[in-house]
Amino acid sequence: MKNLIVFILFGLISFQVSASNIKDFSTDGCSSYPDGIPLLETNKWFHCCFTHDISYWVGGSKAEKDHADGELNRCVSEESFPLHGKVMQIGVAAGGVPDTFFPWRWGYGFSEDRTYNKMSLEEKERVFQKYDGILDTIENLEEVLSHKQRGYMLARYELLRHNLAEEISLPREKEVENFEERVEQVKRIIARPLEGL
Repeated sequence: MKNLIVFILFGLISFQVSASNIKDFSTDGCSSYPDGIPLLETNKWFHCCFTHDISYWVGGSKAEKDHADGELNRCVSEESFPLHGKVMQIGVAAGGVPDTFFPWRWGYGFSEDRTYNKMSLEEKERVFQKYDGILDTIENLEEVLSHKQRGYMLARYELLRHNLAEEISLPREKEVENFEERVEQVKRIIARPLEGL
């Protein structure tokens, strides 16, 4: 009986560890909402949704979600008008809650059973290991985005990456590991001119 209890507890612990694995970063832009003005500027506020998705991919506390939603409001308001930003903030506040079947839910990079909670140190370390994949995604999108949009996305990426490195108390030499490769990738992203502009 004692062995059975130990086996069950080990199984539950193993399930929890595997459940906290994070998938590679992915984005669908503004989810079920236009990424810009249809037929005119189809990606006008895509960069706002992209950086919002970085926060949603990771998840965290309710305060962190509110902060990400407020940043989306600010960005969209600058690209469009204030009421538009506020409407999008209200939409994601209601439609992006955790622990749903929606692919755009808060913490979508983890399993669906996550709620509002801070990540463990181990989870943050796993996220950090996957973080540079975000640059690959930006690079794949570069032909349809303006220099301003790419700059915004890269600045938000670097800020969020740096904040995560501080949260996990990553030694400085580890944080700047592969720095030269990242700088070269950023240069390629920023330097490529837009077709037709």
